[in-house]
Amino acid sequence: MCPEDLVEGYCALLESFNTESPSGDLELEPERWDERRLREKEERFRRGGRHETTTVALSSDGVVVGMTEVMVSDDAPDRGFQGATLVAPAHRGHRLGLRVKVTNQRLVRERFPSVRRLLTGNADVNVAMNAVNDRLGYAAVELVHEMQWTPESR
Repeated sequence: MCPEDLVEGYCALLESFNTESPSGDLELEPERWDERRLREKEERFRRGGRHETTTVALSSDGVVVGMTEVMVSDDAPDRGFQGATLVAPAHRGHRLGLRVKVTNQRLVRERFPSVRRLLTGNADVNVAMNAVNDRLGYAAVELVHEMQWTPESR
């Protein structure tokens, strides 16, 4: 459960995910995250046997400037899913994404020793995060093409 003093900053970073993460030509709308939505997600995960391990990075003044999440399900305890990782633009270029991911993966190993594999997905145009994933030993196993329908594409 996200500590109360981090909720606002964590939600602010989550809100920026769709607009800050490189996604090629896909036009993604910003999301709205607030404490209510976050707590509903946490409760839904709890009821569904999904466990989330999240690491955040704080600036010197206590603002959430980086985050990463890994989910592990009771239904598949041997694998986890590496979810969102994001560093606020003003804090990029200092390997913060790598740091939060490494820290979080260590926590996942401690909390869920049965996890043997982490799955993730990423846009091929997200050069920085793909470099982090390469450095951490992720290997491509499939290529997914995402298409977006627009009224003009009819």
